[in-house]
Amino acid sequence: MIKKMILIGTFTFITAILLFIFFDKKPAYLETLTFEPIDHKVEYIHADTSLQFLTIEDEDEYTIHWSISSQLNQKAYLRKDISFLFEDGRLTQVMSKWDKNKQEMDNRKSINGEDSGHFQAISFHHSEIHYPNDETKSRLTISCDDLYVIDSPLAPIQSFKVPTNDKEKEGKRILDYIVEQQLAYIWKDMLSEYNINANNYLGFPLTSLCEYKENPLPNLNKEQTTLVIHKIWESIYKEYFSGIQEDDLGIKPVGSTVPLILLSNNNDHFIILFQTEKGEKVQHIKILPL
Repeated sequence: MIKKMILIGTFTFITAILLFIFFDKKPAYLETLTFEPIDHKVEYIHADTSLQFLTIEDEDEYTIHWSISSQLNQKAYLRKDISFLFEDGRLTQVMSKWDKNKQEMDNRKSINGEDSGHFQAISFHHSEIHYPNDETKSRLTISCDDLYVIDSPLAPIQSFKVPTNDKEKEGKRILDYIVEQQLAYIWKDMLSEYNINANNYLGFPLTSLCEYKENPLPNLNKEQTTLVIHKIWESIYKEYFSGIQEDDLGIKPVGSTVPLILLSNNNDHFIILFQTEKGEKVQHIKILPL
């Protein structure tokens, strides 16, 4: 009887462990993302990120509709669409969708806001294509959108992407100045901390990456620029989206600053710098195979 109880207990314990491992473990493709050779046969027909001012809840609160969508010219083994939403230079939310054997992706969310703010969204649309003989290739594109919301006690809430009157221009100027000063202070401190000479790099915030979607980076052709964007995305996914690991404790990226991308003047490496919500400084260096 005792042996039977021990066997039952052992079986139950092992079963519980296996169930925990099975249900708790995330799929491997959610935990890692490795750059694969660019597949020039695959193209994005459509890729879009949209921020739309939706409704006003009361005098101080409002709702913004945030959506991302993309379409390939064929189905892909694995599709990943990930979007980062920044408010006044800090990450406020992340939206992601993963699927297999899909050609189209669509994801949307409504978010609540209050007070004035500059919202910026950047999305990475990534596809992994599998071929015979274990050959794997990838294709990536990016899309961006931004929205200004001006909440003044003297006027109704206003929203715009491009200012069209003096009030909107002044509201944009004030918001841009405040955010730029805050980020400049943090980035200057980090450059000093890591002994980085800014003159040796082309620096730009992650939210400006869409500027190089059609126009190549300085001293690079379009194909090389695509490769750099792929590599930046790979690093952002690993070091930013997946959370920062410190003392085996996962620190979520929400609340951290917009990452600063520093591309070396000779294009042999780039550095990603950002500060977490708690003030920790993070530096990531990646060598480029150009």
